[in-house]
Amino acid sequence: MAAIMIIIICGIAFFAAIGALVGAFRRFTNMSKYGLSVLLTFCVLLIVSQCVAKDNANYAYVSLGVSLGACIVFMLLLSFISKTIKKARESKRAYKLLEAKDELDETEALMQSAVDNKDKGEYKRLKKQHKKLSRVGTGVGGVFDVILGALSGFANVVVALFAVVFSLIMVGEFAVGVLPSFGLESLMDNILNNGIWLLGKKYLLDIVVLILLFGCIRLGYTTGISSLLCVIILFALTALAGYAAYAVAGTEMCASAVSSISNGLLASIPAAFEAYKSLIARVIISAGIFIALEIVVIIIGIFLPRIFVAMRKGKTFMTVDGALGAVVIVAVIFALLLVGGGLLYEFVKSPSLSAYFENSTLSDSFFSANPLNNIIADFIETVRTASFLQG
Repeated sequence: MAAIMIIIICGIAFFAAIGALVGAFRRFTNMSKYGLSVLLTFCVLLIVSQCVAKDNANYAYVSLGVSLGACIVFMLLLSFISKTIKKARESKRAYKLLEAKDELDETEALMQSAVDNKDKGEYKRLKKQHKKLSRVGTGVGGVFDVILGALSGFANVVVALFAVVFSLIMVGEFAVGVLPSFGLESLMDNILNNGIWLLGKKYLLDIVVLILLFGCIRLGYTTGISSLLCVIILFALTALAGYAAYAVAGTEMCASAVSSISNGLLASIPAAFEAYKSLIARVIISAGIFIALEIVVIIIGIFLPRIFVAMRKGKTFMTVDGALGAVVIVAVIFALLLVGGGLLYEFVKSPSLSAYFENSTLSDSFFSANPLNNIIADFIETVRTASFLQG
């Protein structure tokens, strides 16, 4: 049944070839570079894994630091190459058009004359000549643009399909033992014992983590820390409005209103809530004040993002804002992965699951090589032996 994996690999290769053709057509300057960044970073990680043993106390810090650093370096490098190629092509085009300016102007004048004379044949001939004069040769930059575009398209498709298809197989491995398998046990056994799968599963979670890392850096840089600050400010203002509304409703200024609502609107309240009439009246007044204050917050929420967008038009501010945004998002994701992986390592004692992490290069930094494992284990043990849980 090795044919199953061969079919899967051929399918990935087919779509990868299509991706390469699309990349060559669109050119490197117009393609996403995430696939190349992930693959290049993964190659660096493989080299590091041969230099640093997993039993090294600093293995997790080295693998996480190298992966983050390499990903940033390759993203910047590929972006620089793209901009250099684009600038070279634009410069060559501008020079070519300037060099052929007189001929182009003369041809355009003759085209207009042909239109005036209603000479369609002459107009078509002159149009072809004008197009030929305007055409800019590919040049060295154009060749690199096509080749790197094809590589980008190929890498993007391979990375995406590898992550998706092999992740589905991993889910299938666990699902067959838990859910109704509909007779798929034999098929899954053949896939899971195939050499291609056994090789690919070692690197599956590494690729997934690198894709997540690339996405976080890209998202953080694109949105910037200003977007996060905007959300935090609006949440803080909303919380402040709620606190202020409740505080104002409890002052002497609103005492008469509280009394009026208690003796009027809440006069027929059930006896069970009689003792809470004043509190309910205060909440009602608080709600009214909160709505009024929230209108102000909404107005601020309309204009505040626009202020930050205007500020991001400055190149220096956009760079600093994007860099800080990337740092914050990556830090949050790494923290979640470390805590989540530590809890998974502590509670899930599954040899099948452990195999995915322990055979990997990067993702095991969140599992058995997780620097937070001892802290999490101590915390869990403290909670288990806490006096309030014993009784």
